[in-house]
Amino acid sequence: MTLVMIWPNKMDNPTGLHIASDSLLSDNLGKWPYATKIFRLYPTHEHLAYSGTSAMALAAIMQGTAVLAQTNILSRDTSERDATMTGRSSALRTLLNDAIKVYPNKWIISPTTLLYCGYDRHRRKFRLFRLSLDSAGVQVKEENLKKDRVSCFGSGESKARSLLEQAHTTEEILGVLKSVMEEKSIDTVGGVPQMVTIRRRGSHAVGFNWKIDELTQSTLFGLPLHFRSSMEKVKFLDDKFKPAKYLNNPRVRRVAP
Repeated sequence: MTLVMIWPNKMDNPTGLHIASDSLLSDNLGKWPYATKIFRLYPTHEHLAYSGTSAMALAAIMQGTAVLAQTNILSRDTSERDATMTGRSSALRTLLNDAIKVYPNKWIISPTTLLYCGYDRHRRKFRLFRLSLDSAGVQVKEENLKKDRVSCFGSGESKARSLLEQAHTTEEILGVLKSVMEEKSIDTVGGVPQMVTIRRRGSHAVGFNWKIDELTQSTLFGLPLHFRSSMEKVKFLDDKFKPAKYLNNPRVRRVAP
């Protein structure tokens, strides 16, 4: 499972939409704390996130984004005459209804949720669609971003909602994500945070400087970064969610016992 949190940067006339999640992947083969859970739907700046059965969710996202990116109409998002988010969400439902028929039965052991969000140029507003996948097929429902300031999904949803009553700023909301990740009773949420902010005409990834194996490391989409490269497109935050610099650490070498 996981915890995905989605919220506008402000309630009245928002200019951005934040998506944040943990990075723990857990299944019958074990746990891995470096899983990417937020994916851009290229060439648009719309994004997909997931909660639920990891194998099915990852396959669905990879297949959905790959196919839509190759279409003549659905891949375009440069003017108000191009395809709408409604059209892309409908296309995803059609595509994934076919995909589910050939997925292994063991993948469909519990419902899986895809969260599709972005800025709709036609409606001139940010939108969020929830695609629910199970053995019966795919159901699509649009979520109301104005009803609750933060939309939560996944196994950490209940705990997050109980903490969000006192959270209003981006720092406080990310603090709730951190608290759920550190909650020992919720062992399906963990790793490090990952985040993307969608704007009306663009998007940018957010990285986190996080302590891993007693060393603070820069991470992006759940993965520690150990190569020297310019990361000016990424906004980094520290573990208190204040602006930080890319650490550009050399690779951590492990010494065999």
